[in-house]
Amino acid sequence: GGRYTGTWWMMGCNRNQRKDITINREATVELDYKAQHIYMLYGLKGVSYLEEYPKGDPYYDPYCLGDDCPHDRKIIKPSVLMGINATDGILSAWQALKQEQWREWHKAIKARKSAGLPVQDFEFFPYLDYINLMEWFEARHPLLIDDLFSGIGTKLMNIDSMVAEIIINHLTSQNIPVLGVHDSFIVRERDREVLQSIMETAYEKAGVGLYQSPVEVK
Repeated sequence: GGRYTGTWWMMGCNRNQRKDITINREATVELDYKAQHIYMLYGLKGVSYLEEYPKGDPYYDPYCLGDDCPHDRKIIKPSVLMGINATDGILSAWQALKQEQWREWHKAIKARKSAGLPVQDFEFFPYLDYINLMEWFEARHPLLIDDLFSGIGTKLMNIDSMVAEIIINHLTSQNIPVLGVHDSFIVRERDREVLQSIMETAYEKAGVGLYQSPVEVK
């Protein structure tokens, strides 16, 4: 995919811990591309999701599958991303999700033990519930059905790495330190407006303006 990975602030910190990061002893802010890969998939089909569902629309968040959907966004997002990345069908996507949940559980266990808190049992998302969730997603996003279990996620990661390179190069050319975290970026609070501006134009600069997703504070 060509992404920027492997750094301690990316691999070893959760979003709450990253809020405590300082750069040269200055407070920081993390700006994030909302639901980046879903916006990209629509863009690949010539549709601007942001124009179809502007801010304020009930479906502005692509991971909102409807008021009647029994599944929470916290499980919807990783489930869909595993479905996009998978190449061997829905079972392999679910197995990848279970592995990710296992890794997250181990991280949580370490944190709870260090804080002297009781250890919680591991609970994974049941396979039949995963099938049901993906059916909800297909009903909400029929245009994207062919993208599920297609392995297109690798292409999307390549695109978001090009966008990240534009953002990082723009900031470092102005001597602004920046920490990349997949589809979000951390800068000093005083550099927030510069980061916001380049994030809102980076897709256009990369020649994929239709793929633009909203920029929000993480």
